[in-house]
Amino acid sequence: MAGSCTIAPASTRLRSSTPPSLSSYRELRWEARLAGGLYRELSNGRPLEMDAIVTLAQGRLVATHYGLYNTLSGMAIALGNLLTGAAVGATQHTRLAALPWAGLAAVGAVSALAVRRLARRGQLALPLPTPALATPR
Repeated sequence: MAGSCTIAPASTRLRSSTPPSLSSYRELRWEARLAGGLYRELSNGRPLEMDAIVTLAQGRLVATHYGLYNTLSGMAIALGNLLTGAAVGATQHTRLAALPWAGLAAVGAVSALAVRRLARRGQLALPLPTPALATPR
């Protein structure tokens, strides 16, 4: 196809004896811009989870709540990576190789729909903090 572009695995790109083409530089530039944009958006101000933990902790034992959140998040991430890797490995050389990816896409779609539903119900709105009044000295 004219104008189509495929990305070779990193191991193939590193072992190649031919110099990189202009299209691979464009791909790399696009990937770098995407990564930079995601970093900028996700690190803009304080992340949502930090505000949510402080709000849910109601100002008591905030560090303990952070520790519990990080422990549970780490366990969930490790379990998710283990299950995803096992599913990809089990279906790698079969006709079902796309099934784990379809499952991951379905999880993302269900999550997005759940967030949308919560937002429509008004359950995602956090109360706005009241500004502190300056006291004269």
